[in-house]
Amino acid sequence: MLNCKREELTVAEPVVLGIDIGGTNIRLGLVNESYKLEGFEIRPTESVFTKESDAVEKFGGLVKGYIEKNLNDRVLKAVSAGFPSTVSRDRRTVIQTPNIEAIPDDFLIVDALEEIFDFPIFINKDTNNLLFYDMKELGIEDCDSVCGIYFGTGVGNAVMIDGKILSGHNGVASELGHMPIYGNMKKCTCGNESCLETVVSGIALENLRNEFFPDIEIKDIFAQKGETKEIKTFVRGMAQAVATQENLFDPECIVLGGGLLMNGFFPFDEFEKDIHYFTRKPYPEKNMKIKYSRPAQINGVIGAAIYAFKRMKNQNYL
Repeated sequence: MLNCKREELTVAEPVVLGIDIGGTNIRLGLVNESYKLEGFEIRPTESVFTKESDAVEKFGGLVKGYIEKNLNDRVLKAVSAGFPSTVSRDRRTVIQTPNIEAIPDDFLIVDALEEIFDFPIFINKDTNNLLFYDMKELGIEDCDSVCGIYFGTGVGNAVMIDGKILSGHNGVASELGHMPIYGNMKKCTCGNESCLETVVSGIALENLRNEFFPDIEIKDIFAQKGETKEIKTFVRGMAQAVATQENLFDPECIVLGGGLLMNGFFPFDEFEKDIHYFTRKPYPEKNMKIKYSRPAQINGVIGAAIYAFKRMKNQNYL
């Protein structure tokens, strides 16, 4: 099991500043080569990315201020940030960030930061970093093919094939949340219609609650309304998304996580039953292996550092 305790790091040892950018918060911390974390901090995303300010200036200021406060005598080897975005194949440009309007499209963040700092800057899709973390923490690093699906505000996705993250021709592979669903014409925050995220995600659950259960708090919806047709259909839709990924990639293991699964009284037994129902028989359903992410605020920070150490070891690892 991965040691994720926030420990004192040895002075002068090499560290990576890992950054996990979310729609609500930005998380930062120094991570050494043993993946020990120190100096963990959380900042509101809106304090950095606002429509009224320059994104590079504010983000660069965040990095500079954090380093000045926390680095001390340690050796900073790189800064590595995970964005809730599509990211270019060369991992230098943030292409689109639907849930943070203040991050511009085609955001040349690496070029801009390299003009300010004299250490390597790495960026990645946040769910890729989460999968790096989960594989290490769950002890499945030796698995040749792994898929990660994270049901949060949207539907995050990462796929590893032959030991390497699947990036695609443009760098924007593994966008399960934006798979079009037949018969669904709801508008997605990405600009398209019909995306999976519009029917099975945190945003979709909030909309469902507003329509059918306006008097129920979202945190209580599975506990109080789990037996209703609407919630059963919603959970079945989540299972269909998982089965779709399983049928497409036949992974050695599939990792499931995200805030929806942490909601009180989430019906895991029914969820897994539906996943098996919709997965093709006899294979991959017969020996399908499901593991659950152990969500914590630090996961994406450590995952970003894992990615940076991989990049520094092999410059061609994108």
